[in-house]
Amino acid sequence: MRQLALKFREIRFENSESKVEASDLRTLVAAHLNLASCYLESEAPDAALKHASTAAQLSGQVLTRTPDSIGDVPAEPTENDFAMLAVSFHKVAEAHEALKEWGKAIFAHTQAREAQDPADNTVSGRCKEQGNSIHRIHRIYMHLQYMFLITIIIITIYPCHMLYIISSVSLRSLTICNMR
Repeated sequence: MRQLALKFREIRFENSESKVEASDLRTLVAAHLNLASCYLESEAPDAALKHASTAAQLSGQVLTRTPDSIGDVPAEPTENDFAMLAVSFHKVAEAHEALKEWGKAIFAHTQAREAQDPADNTVSGRCKEQGNSIHRIHRIYMHLQYMFLITIIIITIYPCHMLYIISSVSLRSLTICNMR
């Protein structure tokens, strides 16, 4: 049922997207972010990544508008424009996490954190909250790579200890996931 509702929403969105003018870029960004959130909740990370990436691209267009632009988009970006860009990158990161693409997720979290207003150099509040999770994800990722390498070496040398290694890696990974 949820998939059917998403499909209907997607078709409605595609039909209305052609009617959106350049002045409504912010509305289009918000629509793509809403679709990305819906797809993430329905466990469709590929579609969520597509819409989140589109939202990030459109947010960039809003930020780089010139005074000659058509419509009511101001030449100077607002704080909300930077916040929308940060949220777009955060959704991209969530989609990469759902796809288990950890390196890309870390990069997208970093981009979200760096989406700041150059006028006062303040990071949007949503991005500040993500700062600790970026480092945590990176620590877990590096630890798992290290444990995988050690496991391969030990299995090659001592194949009979494989069960002990697997159980110790699982316990150690759980300990790291609960770290703060």
